[in-house]
Amino acid sequence: MKSGAIIDIPAVTSACEQAIGAAEKTSHTRAKTTVVGISGEFIKGKTSTIRYRRSADDKPISEAEMALLLQKVQDKNRELAKKEIAIETMNPNAEVRLINSSVVSIEIDGCSVNNPIGFRGSEIKIRFYTAFAPLVQISAIEKVCVELGLDLLAVVVEPFAIARAYLGDNNDESTNCLIIDIGGGTTDIALIKQGGIESTKTFSLGAEDFKKDSSIWLSGVEIVLDELSSGGILPSEIILSGGGAKNLDICETLAVSDWYKQLNFQRRPNVSLLEHDSLSGFQYNSDEFEINEFYVTALGLLRVACDILSDEPHHKLHHKLAKLLQK
Repeated sequence: MKSGAIIDIPAVTSACEQAIGAAEKTSHTRAKTTVVGISGEFIKGKTSTIRYRRSADDKPISEAEMALLLQKVQDKNRELAKKEIAIETMNPNAEVRLINSSVVSIEIDGCSVNNPIGFRGSEIKIRFYTAFAPLVQISAIEKVCVELGLDLLAVVVEPFAIARAYLGDNNDESTNCLIIDIGGGTTDIALIKQGGIESTKTFSLGAEDFKKDSSIWLSGVEIVLDELSSGGILPSEIILSGGGAKNLDICETLAVSDWYKQLNFQRRPNVSLLEHDSLSGFQYNSDEFEINEFYVTALGLLRVACDILSDEPHHKLHHKLAKLLQK
């Protein structure tokens, strides 16, 4: 792996075989499907807010109408992501693929609803998250899954998965925070606003780079947060996760230094750690290994898998709309 992307398929496959073998031995079960996390600076994830005025407000909203509406948003975001990735990779022919699409919130005539199908109304407001990745990265993941004999259920942006696990079933629109997941070679940042995932970004510097030159890593954080703010106020709550979050120097730098003054914070942000046991909805039934901060990303991927496989109408609708868009 390099900067979150696979560069040696056989080596990654071998490492996965060892990890899966150990997990299967511990759980006394066999894995058949998988959700794979993806990271890297070329992953483009953002939430768009759209308003749609219906011409036939007396007719119930249908799945086809919703899918067509979201398709327009997806097409627009795909072109933006393709242009950004083409510039950053210096490849004008770079192809991208949709990897995540999630309905953050839906309002009909100003009223929040979980499932708009069947409702009548004149205006639909949707906050819709999409994420795109270079096709070459997705192809490498698919190849690894084939070699492992696993059915690929989904490829998920890792900061999105962590944010999903953090939010759990909490629909509190007052939740506003930044989640910074610090790995060895990459740092993922998710912006949560009004209880929904607003945007995700990654840069190719992590805890190891902080040890070498903390100012360079901090500059990466500042650049990404400036892009995420888009002129708006940044939440004053920062939650750290990942193995690098235990680095006391990183925690102290973010909590004590004046790095934040150049950004659009209203006050010094409060910095805390995201512990695995603060994630709701998980039950641990094995004492054979220790769950710690290194497993937060995996737990996030597990949460997304549960959403996809859930029988709850709310999750089924969102996944169905996402599947319609990927056809």
